Amino acid sequence: MHFATPSAVYDDLRRELFGTAEVPWRAEGPLGAPVAEAVDALRRHVHAPDGPFRLLVGADAPDQVTAALRARCEDYAEDDRLLWPAPAATP
Repeated sequence: MHFATPSAVYDDLRRELFGTAEVPWRAEGPLGAPVAEAVDALRRHVHAPDGPFRLLVGADAPDQVTAALRARCEDYAEDDRLLWPAPAATP
């Protein structure tokens, strides 16, 4: 996946939304898996009899998903209504 070069015009907005103006992705150079590798992985996944619902393709994908989920959990932790782990249900 390729992204445009970040514009400084949006630094304040990124700080407000994400807490930093730093863009977490590179704007130049190859990113993710080569297209042929991704296509092969998707074909195998679609034709597999069972397996995970989601497919991570590319060596950088697990780190990206981990960072996104960690950020989501940190955001949820700001809401005092969220209890994690959830309390056991009472009968």
